[in-house]
Amino acid sequence: EAAQLVIRAIWGTPKPVIAAVEGAAYGAGVSLALACDRVIIGDTVRMSMAFTGVGLAGDMGIFASLPARVGPARAKQLLLLPRVVAAAEALQLGMADEVVPDGEVLAKALDDAAILAGGPLRAYGAIKAMLAEPVGTVPEILDRELAQQIQLFASDDFAEGVAAFAERRQPRFGQQPS
Repeated sequence: EAAQLVIRAIWGTPKPVIAAVEGAAYGAGVSLALACDRVIIGDTVRMSMAFTGVGLAGDMGIFASLPARVGPARAKQLLLLPRVVAAAEALQLGMADEVVPDGEVLAKALDDAAILAGGPLRAYGAIKAMLAEPVGTVPEILDRELAQQIQLFASDDFAEGVAAFAERRQPRFGQQPS
């Protein structure tokens, strides 16, 4: 339950969360990384589901995050027959979003975080909410999408984005106009 609090916090915040992984991530380490919105790994990373090796099935959201990233069939195989997945394969499978040289992972994650920090928080929250529960019929998804957009159209970030576009400058989201 305590570990799930962390996962719920990652999934519940409107802010994008970035995982920076070097070395090995096994079991709960993989679960934690895959719960994040962006996963950056070093080029010598090794990942493994490893849960069945200690008599467990998996936790910390792995049954949501792994299938979302690699598909249900691959997720089942990675959980049933855990093996070590190297960085290149993790990227190919979708377990990672970017591979960088070891020693540069944290710097890349911080660079991406700086870019995201200047972005539209409410829009990020809408993206995370829409993708967290993509189930439903197409009309239901369209209705949810419309409801999100109506709220965003009324936001200061939208006004700033439109003004910045008209003025041919970068938007300054979350700030008062100068």
